[in-house]
Amino acid sequence: MSLLKSFDKSINPQKAIKFLAASGYNDTNVPQMMKYSKLHSTLTADTIFVIQALKAADKHAELGKETFLYYLNHAPLYNHDNRYGPVDAHKAPFVGADHSDENLLVFGFPFMDNYLREGFRFSEGEKKLSSTIMRFFTNFARTGNPNNSTDVELAPKWPIYDQESRQHMCFDTPQCFVANNIAMERLNLYLNILPKL
Repeated sequence: MSLLKSFDKSINPQKAIKFLAASGYNDTNVPQMMKYSKLHSTLTADTIFVIQALKAADKHAELGKETFLYYLNHAPLYNHDNRYGPVDAHKAPFVGADHSDENLLVFGFPFMDNYLREGFRFSEGEKKLSSTIMRFFTNFARTGNPNNSTDVELAPKWPIYDQESRQHMCFDTPQCFVANNIAMERLNLYLNILPKL
């Protein structure tokens, strides 16, 4: 509950938790025994990462800076599939991509079989995704724009983020895609609804 209070002092944690537990905020496909675990993980992800990233992106865009936002849509298969990772590495079915899961893809781990722990491997789709992410990130580091490539045309183009369209790149398999209005309902929930309960 202190997580909510540290996010926004005007939020009443007891009222907020009751509201969130009763609302559609918590995935209804989660078994009852995992309901509060899922609620806690979603609250943590939203208040520490998602909302803060959106606020930072909004501020950069507001200042007229070219801003590129992404969302890792792909949950690593080694966390969910016996063919790619041992059972002790598996996470609950409702767990998607976690904070920093993209690091393995950014730094090319799918191509480093000699460095992976025994029992871990990546799919061909994850190798393709890693290659795409590495190219985008390298272009950005080199030129300030992930689309400026000297060797390969990347598709789709990674759009510049702005506060109206909120377009962002979704990294996923089998293919990356552009989406808009990332987490708008959750942003509204934390900034407008919960503080008024």
